Amino acid sequence: MNKKAFALFWFLVIAFSFLINQNLAKCQSNRDNMDNTYYKEKGMHYFNEGFYKLTPRGKNNEARKQYQLAINAFKEALKIKEDKDTRSKLARVYYVQQDYEMAAGEYMKASQLDPYDIDTYVNLALTYMDLKKFNKAIETLEAAKTWTADENIIMKLNSYIETAEKVKNGKEGTGDDD
Repeated sequence: MNKKAFALFWFLVIAFSFLINQNLAKCQSNRDNMDNTYYKEKGMHYFNEGFYKLTPRGKNNEARKQYQLAINAFKEALKIKEDKDTRSKLARVYYVQQDYEMAAGEYMKASQLDPYDIDTYVNLALTYMDLKKFNKAIETLEAAKTWTADENIIMKLNSYIETAEKVKNGKEGTGDDD
């Protein structure tokens, strides 16, 4: 084999290897997206089963089992891909279970992943209200205003802040706030 043929052979081997690696990475990415979607859908199925079917029928123990399955599924999805939507869904499961500390933590992470999603701030503020952390609720709503220029949204956030202030002032002197 002459030098040109030898060099061409190795060039083709390297180029072919590069293409194979690119395709393998693309396949892995597609598989990860499918797995992520699968776990998110399973999480929503478990949550819906517990929240809409079991809880209204007073089957709270069964609902709690479904919620735990939902939590596990959402955590699996997050291992594959970190995203705001999954964090928010996980927070909602915690919130429904009245595990407000865990819900607040997940809503906080979701707000960091997508700071422009005002709904996440509102949900976080509501969670802080349930925790009797009124100052944090108000701070969260104030922070949300910095991520929008929409006057209607700002007015709505201001009304939420006003409501939080009223609740806070009604609770003054209880020592519940941080």
